[in-house]
Amino acid sequence: KYGSLASMEYDLLAMRIYRAAIVKGWKDIEDVFKVAKEKDWGRLYAEISEALGEAAWLMTPSEFEAQMRKFADYVAPKPHYFNVVYEAFRKEAYEQARIAARISLARFPDDKDMKREADYLETLIREKQKK
Repeated sequence: KYGSLASMEYDLLAMRIYRAAIVKGWKDIEDVFKVAKEKDWGRLYAEISEALGEAAWLMTPSEFEAQMRKFADYVAPKPHYFNVVYEAFRKEAYEQARIAARISLARFPDDKDMKREADYLETLIREKQKK
């Protein structure tokens, strides 16, 4: 009756990821990934990949790794994988950023650009940790 929620719908799904990371509600994160796969919208993939990366600091590395593996199970478009990596980096969740990069490389093992980005990530982390 009122049409699409448009960008508000994306924001709501991103907030589900943040909330789930805080309360350790892993099924909620997986449900968001399922919606993204069902809709198959580039902007939605971008929104949830950024949300997962931004929420990385709220998870232990092992918790994050489990969620990133689910992300890889549901999210196919390659460009969104390093969204997760760099958002985790921006939140200073360096170990989680490395985990996301490692899982991304495993998902696309022959991608030279991803390998270059993973190497660059290590350079950025080293520079940040020097300070």
